[in-house]
Amino acid sequence: MKFDLTVDQGPCQTDLRTWCLGYAAFTLLFFVLGSILNPSTLSFVGLALTIGCNVCLILGCKRESYILVGIWLIYGFLMIIGYPLAWIFGGTSEGFIVATIVFIVMFALHLYCTRIVFSYFLLLKNREARPQSVPVV
Repeated sequence: MKFDLTVDQGPCQTDLRTWCLGYAAFTLLFFVLGSILNPSTLSFVGLALTIGCNVCLILGCKRESYILVGIWLIYGFLMIIGYPLAWIFGGTSEGFIVATIVFIVMFALHLYCTRIVFSYFLLLKNREARPQSVPVV
């Protein structure tokens, strides 16, 4: 079985840019609601980090800047590392099965979306690396 780290298009043969924008909006909404429903100092620090990185992703998609998209990739990889660590060190005995299912689903979703953002990052980087052709008259 071969698993590629990059994809050319998103699901249903759609543009990678729209999936990156959609995931940024989803993540912003998810973390804002989480911080409102369960306020703590740690959730507000995570909210500030999430807002900053997702704004970079949105601006990177709008301006087609691979540097801004790359800033989000650092956040994405930290989140991917954080899900298993949170499950190992933050496991609770109450609702353990439900919490495990939620961690697995969120980890898979974030891993898949990070793969799409990484593909978009490489697309932008390769587009900028190629010299632009100039018509000769």
